[in-house]
Amino acid sequence: MVRLLHDREVRCRLTDALCAALAPHLLRVSLYGSRARGDALPSSDYDVLLVTDRPGTDLKLAAADVAERLATDHMVEVSVRVIPACEFERLCASGVAFWRKFAREEVVLWRWPS
Repeated sequence: MVRLLHDREVRCRLTDALCAALAPHLLRVSLYGSRARGDALPSSDYDVLLVTDRPGTDLKLAAADVAERLATDHMVEVSVRVIPACEFERLCASGVAFWRKFAREEVVLWRWPS
């Protein structure tokens, strides 16, 4: 049976699962989009940005696996983007509209060291 979760519980479970799956390479877990802004609908997805200490397909696959498990177990849609720290810093400094908006609405769920 699928158990639906409240927003706070989703954030906690998502953060815990991502930290476990991507350790020791995870540096930051950030929420952005409607869930971060507080204007999400019940059906809205969770937009999550992960900053890692290195690039890697293995990290992207691990994050995708966490998102898939939440979708299967709790009907929670998670969109995950994995970016190495060096690229994240470059993108944030780029002045591109998406990254300016990201900086305004970002909610940091976890940061190393915590």
